[in-house]
Amino acid sequence: MRGFSIFISISSFVYNVNTNSHICEVLFFLFEAFIITWKWR
Repeated sequence: MRGFSIFISISSFVYNVNTNSHICEVLFFLFEAFIITWKWR
């Protein structure tokens, strides 16, 4: 559950940066965050 809350905060951060970033970069960042949370779980 702890990793899930971290994933929520990361995704909200990505949502804020989304206006100035490319979609590919955002998707890659979300993919990395998902792998990290999956490993911690």
